[in-house]
Amino acid sequence: MANLFNEIESSALKLPIKQRARLASKLIRSLEKHDEKQVEKLWLEEIDRRNENLEKGNAELVSESDVMKNVRSILS
Repeated sequence: MANLFNEIESSALKLPIKQRARLASKLIRSLEKHDEKQVEKLWLEEIDRRNENLEKGNAELVSESDVMKNVRSILS
């Protein structure tokens, strides 16, 4: 199962930005079908994962203005 996930993830990341955005939107909408408690649990797990990456130095915070500049650059 992890192998299939990795293959799908790899393929999705190779898509052009607009197709990735469309796919992301569909995936997010599919989460709406889940129970609120389940979604909250998943978000808490994601928050923990991100915090752990920050603490280990495997990720860094990016300001909102920098994110928006990057998004505008990609979409233009």
